[in-house]
Amino acid sequence: MLKTSAVLISFGLILNAQIPIGVGVYSAGSSNIPVVPDPTYALIKDEFVGGRVAPLGELGWDSTNAGAGTCSSLTPIAAVASHPGLFRARTTTSSGDGCSTSLASTNYSGAGITQIHNLGSSSSTTGWEFIFIWATDAAAVTTTAYFIGLGTTANSFLGGTGSIGIRSDTSATACGSGADSTTNWVFHARSSSTNTCTDSGVAVAANTWYKLRITSTTLGTVNYELSTNGGAYTSPVSISTNVPTVDLFPMFQVVTRTTAARDLTIDYFAGWLKGLTR
Repeated sequence: MLKTSAVLISFGLILNAQIPIGVGVYSAGSSNIPVVPDPTYALIKDEFVGGRVAPLGELGWDSTNAGAGTCSSLTPIAAVASHPGLFRARTTTSSGDGCSTSLASTNYSGAGITQIHNLGSSSSTTGWEFIFIWATDAAAVTTTAYFIGLGTTANSFLGGTGSIGIRSDTSATACGSGADSTTNWVFHARSSSTNTCTDSGVAVAANTWYKLRITSTTLGTVNYELSTNGGAYTSPVSISTNVPTVDLFPMFQVVTRTTAARDLTIDYFAGWLKGLTR
């Protein structure tokens, strides 16, 4: 039987294997992902292992401002148990300044090139999933804002005029529908700068690991789940309004709302798209 060298992707574990052509799937949640080359799927991931900063990681992430001023620093830090590759983004001490780490290719095109085509109701995919893992500032999360997800613009907090992800902000955020929170993580969809918000019920705590899983099996509807410190995911929450139909790219953002620096520790990113015709 003809065999090919394939990569088994399990959102955190990669194994080189000899797999019979056309045989084998990997089950990720409720989805089966082929472990053999299949151009109808796109699989991307980054463990952020290594010390190179510009570009960062396996995929070549860029760092830019996510607010009024500059990003103070993006540096590799020592690994900790269960988190093998870590980078820390740090704001300046000027209120409103922020740090955005993204796949926007900002070094080449200013605000960035969108790398993932339309995940909304008119998407060319038949489904998709993304996972992000990060930790909050070790000292405090008061007067701090975070956005983790996909957006249109790297150097604008909440990812520009269109975005999908999770956010927290001790300053209130206007919601076109749903309820905001200044103490809990908020599941978020944004189209033409109008937000749909759903309070996750999970408090934002300092020095805490979080894992976001966002999926879509019905185009135009996004499902959100959140894990704290490696624990079980929350029950899925769906948003189907203000889901953007523009092109996006993944990002991790932190903004300080006071005259003190704030940190975001970046650990892991993975995603897949299915149903591509290429």
